[in-house]
Amino acid sequence: MRNLLVITILLSFFAHAQNDGMVVTKYPSGALETEGNYSNGVRNGLWTIWYEGEVYQDYGEDGEPNTQDEGENNGVWDSTETVILDLDGDTFYDPPKKMEEGSYEQGNRIGLWTTWYKTGNRKEEANYTNGKLDGNLIRWFENGNKSQEGVYELGKQSGQWIWYFQSGIKKEQTGFFDGEQNGIWIQWFEGGAKKSERKFNNGERDSIWTAWYKNGNKKFQTTYDNGKLNGSWTSWYDNGIIKEKSGHYFNNKLDKKWTYWSDDGNKTEETVYDKGKKQGNHIRWNSENYKIIEGSYNQDEKNEKWTFWYDDGTIHRQESFRNGEMDGQWIWYRPDGIKDREGSYKNGVKHGVWTIWNNRDHKKLEETYANGNIDGKVTVWYENGNKDREGVIRGKEPEGVWQYWYQDGSKDFVFDYGKGLDRVRIAELEKRDEIFYKIGKYQPYTGIVIETGGIKEYLLIGRFIAGRQDGQWVQWYRNGQKEVDGIYYRGRKQGQWSLWYENGVLKEQGSFDMGKVDGLYKYWYDNGHLMQEQSYKKGVQNGKWTWWYKHDHNLIFTDGNWSYNGTTYKAEDGEELWKWWWYLNDNKEKEGYYTDGIKNGIWTWWYESGIKQSEGNYINDEQDDLWLYYNSDGSIGEEITFSGGQRNGRSTVWVSPEEKLEEKFFKNGKLDGPSTFWDNGYRITMTTYKSDAPSGPWVIWYPNSEQVKEQGFHRNGQRDGLTTYYYTDGVKQREGYYNFNSGLPEGIWTYWNTTGKKDFDFDFGVGLEHISLENLSEQEGIFYKVGNSSPFTGVITQENQEIGYLFLGRTNDGQKDGPWVKWFPSGKEIPEIYLTDVPQPEPMIPWSGNKEEQGQFKDGKREGEWTFWHDNEHIKSTGFYKNGIMNGPWKFFYNNGIKEKEGVLVNGNADGIWRFWDKEGIKIQEGSLKNGIKNGKWTAWFNDGRSTEGFYLNGKKSETWTSWWDHDRTKKEMQGKYRDGKMIDKWYFYDKRQTQHSILRNFPLLGRVRYFLEMLGPELRQYMFDSDYEGKPFSRSDFSNIVIQGKYLKTVIAFGSKRDFDKPGFYIRNSMFPKQKEEMKVMLSPKIKTKRYEGTEGLFSRKEHLEEVEVSPWTLPEDSSIVIGKECKNPWVVSGPVGMSAMSYGALGENAISAISFGLGAATGSWVHTGEGGLAPYHTIGGGDVIMQIGSGIFGVRNEDGTFSWEKFKEKASSDQLRCFEIKLAQGAKIRGGHVEGSKINEEIAEIRGVTPWKTVDSPNRHNQFQDLPSLFDFIDEMRNVGGKPVGIKIVMGGPDSADDLARLMQETGRGPDFITIDGSEGGSGATYQEMADSMGLPINSGLIYCDDALRKYGVRERVKIFASGKLFSPDKIAIALASGADLVNIARGMMISVGCIGAMKCHTNTCPVGVATTDPGHQKALVVDEKKWRVLNYVITLRNGLHTLAAASGIDSYTKFERKHVVYKDQYGKVTALDKLFPYPSN
Repeated sequence: MRNLLVITILLSFFAHAQNDGMVVTKYPSGALETEGNYSNGVRNGLWTIWYEGEVYQDYGEDGEPNTQDEGENNGVWDSTETVILDLDGDTFYDPPKKMEEGSYEQGNRIGLWTTWYKTGNRKEEANYTNGKLDGNLIRWFENGNKSQEGVYELGKQSGQWIWYFQSGIKKEQTGFFDGEQNGIWIQWFEGGAKKSERKFNNGERDSIWTAWYKNGNKKFQTTYDNGKLNGSWTSWYDNGIIKEKSGHYFNNKLDKKWTYWSDDGNKTEETVYDKGKKQGNHIRWNSENYKIIEGSYNQDEKNEKWTFWYDDGTIHRQESFRNGEMDGQWIWYRPDGIKDREGSYKNGVKHGVWTIWNNRDHKKLEETYANGNIDGKVTVWYENGNKDREGVIRGKEPEGVWQYWYQDGSKDFVFDYGKGLDRVRIAELEKRDEIFYKIGKYQPYTGIVIETGGIKEYLLIGRFIAGRQDGQWVQWYRNGQKEVDGIYYRGRKQGQWSLWYENGVLKEQGSFDMGKVDGLYKYWYDNGHLMQEQSYKKGVQNGKWTWWYKHDHNLIFTDGNWSYNGTTYKAEDGEELWKWWWYLNDNKEKEGYYTDGIKNGIWTWWYESGIKQSEGNYINDEQDDLWLYYNSDGSIGEEITFSGGQRNGRSTVWVSPEEKLEEKFFKNGKLDGPSTFWDNGYRITMTTYKSDAPSGPWVIWYPNSEQVKEQGFHRNGQRDGLTTYYYTDGVKQREGYYNFNSGLPEGIWTYWNTTGKKDFDFDFGVGLEHISLENLSEQEGIFYKVGNSSPFTGVITQENQEIGYLFLGRTNDGQKDGPWVKWFPSGKEIPEIYLTDVPQPEPMIPWSGNKEEQGQFKDGKREGEWTFWHDNEHIKSTGFYKNGIMNGPWKFFYNNGIKEKEGVLVNGNADGIWRFWDKEGIKIQEGSLKNGIKNGKWTAWFNDGRSTEGFYLNGKKSETWTSWWDHDRTKKEMQGKYRDGKMIDKWYFYDKRQTQHSILRNFPLLGRVRYFLEMLGPELRQYMFDSDYEGKPFSRSDFSNIVIQGKYLKTVIAFGSKRDFDKPGFYIRNSMFPKQKEEMKVMLSPKIKTKRYEGTEGLFSRKEHLEEVEVSPWTLPEDSSIVIGKECKNPWVVSGPVGMSAMSYGALGENAISAISFGLGAATGSWVHTGEGGLAPYHTIGGGDVIMQIGSGIFGVRNEDGTFSWEKFKEKASSDQLRCFEIKLAQGAKIRGGHVEGSKINEEIAEIRGVTPWKTVDSPNRHNQFQDLPSLFDFIDEMRNVGGKPVGIKIVMGGPDSADDLARLMQETGRGPDFITIDGSEGGSGATYQEMADSMGLPINSGLIYCDDALRKYGVRERVKIFASGKLFSPDKIAIALASGADLVNIARGMMISVGCIGAMKCHTNTCPVGVATTDPGHQKALVVDEKKWRVLNYVITLRNGLHTLAAASGIDSYTKFERKHVVYKDQYGKVTALDKLFPYPSN
């Protein structure tokens, strides 16, 4: 196949002669865009514009530019020239398609101009004169029908114009005169019915205008005069009988009475207009025909009495207006008819008494208004009819004495507002030296403070005298609940004060003496329970103080009884008893004593459960002696000894009474002595302190171990002296000294590996600065501290507390100098300043300790031996540096420890002999280099067995090169000479097969022609010689049907069947009374999105394209779905009849399997079958269900020695997508072990199967895990127990009694497979033996009946489901298989054809031309997954649809009910016998 190189070329060709002559422009791709002439700088003559088309290289026969060979730059494409922009992918050059063409005269369009669609159909024809439209204009739809036509006169529309629907039916028609619409304008619906008829006169609307609904009924009719609405208007609902509205217009304004109706014929509104303004009565009705508004207008303003009703006809309110202004009595009513409020307006404002009612009998509020303002007596009532408050308001402020009442009618308080007293909000006052002033004033404030709002309309009232609060002070919440009540005397609280919560519960209460609390002061929670009791003496804390929790969870009230800690008491008086219990229970939070304001004596805290939390003694406000702290279960949690308020002595924290968490010693409040911490009963750290500073020995232990991890000494808070680190087994890890002054390592530190052998020494020096990598920057190989201009001298470290050092290095004057060690960050990236590619160790190289690199620097450059490791502790490379450049012998390794290459580097360049190996340790190249360039003899060995040898000169092949078919050089492949890398002189090519074929020995050329024709035989038979029904193993008709279903979602044919009805065969029996669609048990939703081809396909071109559509799934409902392995831990529920047959990755390529997986996953209710080659990621990529087959080669679940791996099996079974396992005992096309050519087994397939790459694999003829039926059943039971998934077997029926022994043992033992797959002898395979394929085993329909009979005979049919496989690719074949005993059907060839198989019969060669049965990447490029997946989905959907169609025709509501009676067999004599008569069902 020709490889196409598509490039973007932008070419513009201009012929310049003062802007005269031919001009050609091109698209950026190089395709022709426009072509035309210029004359005197303007367009003149014929101009053509093309759609962007294809581009070819006009290089002539040799395909090379600028060689002047025949055909170059002749503007004509021939088959030797490369198409570089191939839009349809056929490799042929297709000329561009015209977009527009016409002529210019002096720059103006003139004459006929034509525009085309891309399809070549006309789009528009227009005539021009001097650049203006003049004459006929016609436009067409893309389907060829006209879209509009008319005439222009010098750029203006004129005469009759017609527009059309895409179907060709008229859409509208009108006339024009001098560019303006004139005369009748008619519009039609697409069905041909008239839509509207209107008239224009010189562009103005005129006369009667009428519009109709699609059903032919009038929509509206009105009249225009001089372009304005004048006269009557009537519109109707679409039934043509009931009016929508009617009325009159005067010069586009509403006039006279307008009436509106609902679609049921009831009036909704009547309004009278006078030339656009409302004038007179206005009435509105609701949908129940109740009047809801009635009133009148005067020149658009409301006037006189207006009445409003609720929707049920009950009066809502009455209003009174005078020329739009409120005037007179107004009354509002509630829906129950009770008056809500009433009062009078005068000149638009309230005037007189206004009343609001709580209910029918009690008023809520009564106010007196004068000219819109409250002025006079105001009374407010509670809902029960008792007064709330009463007084007089003048000028919007209360005046004189106001009386306030409680809701029960008793008096609350009286407040004298005085007369003329100043009134302010509290925010208007400021406090200066305890005196209140109005803000910005200097006279102490005397007057009233009021905050309004809330339900009671007051939030605060109080009085001031001479700048001090004096008298009654009351505050309310917004809900009307009193918040504060008390009395001030000369600015200080005096007597009893009370505070409440918003819910009315008492919050605080106590007495004051000149502003100081005196005696008992109490606090309550919002649930009414006591919170605190405080005792004061003239404002000083004195006596017992107690705090309580909000709830007592030990106190329970049930059925009138109080229960506390198991004892029950009868409630006499609920509230009093509660209070008594509260104090008896003493549900305290804490309690203690004050003396003259200082804590003294025992103080105790409790948990909310009542258990003591802590307890200790205070002396003059300081903790003293032993304090005990308890856990919530009452056990001791901590002991602390105090003296004078400071910790002094031992302090212990306990996990349990037997286990400590920490223990510390204190002296005068400071840590002094050992501090030890435990975890899980093991010590984790111990640090010695002196006056709060670490001083003395310290130890860190490994978790849950007595093994020391680190130990050393502190001096005055800094590490000092010898410090040692250990591995978990006690072996030293590193050891050295810390410097007291810096707290950093100094001198030589020694590092050991886990075996106790020294790894390396690192010299930290003395007094050197230590710095982490992220605080350094590198500039031209010199290191600087960030923000510092001086080169850095010191130690570079990077340490992780969890894993130790990550990096160690030294610099001198900014240059790397001395030891340099880098560890892998265990998955964490660290800043990297200088790193080479990380190499790998061979097994004998020393232990890495997770290091990344190790070596020395000198003057900032690598020097001496360096080693680099992979992150799996294998060496990557090892060799020598000199002055920072690789010099000397070097070895490089793969990450599996195998040597990759070896040789000498001189000044960084390879020099001398170098050898190369693959990851298996096999040598692949050997040769000589000079200064990094190949020079001298080179030999290469290839993994396909070939080898080659020759010479390089300055990096290019030179002199004689020889290639052999084998590594032993016994058979040459080719031989010839190179010069400067190019082949020269004669070359000899050798046929490695010549010694095996006599024809080729004597007639090599003719022999090859013979084999060439032999190779093309299948294609010639398929496309040229076979009839539609004679091809084997698939006829052309069968092939085409599958392709059409997948591409177009179609199964409809024309003119009838082409089947030869004279031949014997099976037929499906139709019913006289087929099922209706709605009677079928099938799921038609939710819909599935798919894509199908639309358009046409020619011999040399394709004009079809993919279009997205939605289809029904045609799956079974849940109650009809098929359940496999009902008794398994994870049974499999299947809702579709068909899925993929066993096809391994290796037999098919990843593209083919991925496309099938995506398609079946989208179809739902189907499955993917792995075949015996193991579970590959491409089987699961589509997200659908998967059956994993285990053949005799046990691929994917085998150990290295070829035995069965239960661990790998369990891992596979854990996948949610993998629904069951199938043990392959036999296959129709090869009743023996499987066969795969080595050319198909790439590295990935080998890894999936657990075999060697590129090596042919033949599976054993049977499994080694079992030898007979009982051991097979044992193996099935074990698989089911370990995997939790159903397990089945795949067999080929050899005769009528082949399944009898199996069914009999199933009956006797109650064991056996969950399903059986019957493979017919007509089944296919990617590779088998001819003697097997033609004669071994029974065809599918015979095999199904015999298996079904055996299972029925022994009464085990209900336990086992049967899968059928064997050229079952169409609905009728599947229906016959289902009637013969199958429950489900596997399809192989149908799936392969859906993804592109053409039956080339190259499956076993790995050269499948369409990329299906091949793993070769080059051949697989032919298969586009994103296109083929839709074909698979469509194929499965059409199969299901067809099956349900056949079931309905047979009189059954589901394809699951096909039985033998639904199929008949016609023999060669025309005799017809029902299948259940030929093969009667056996009796148990």
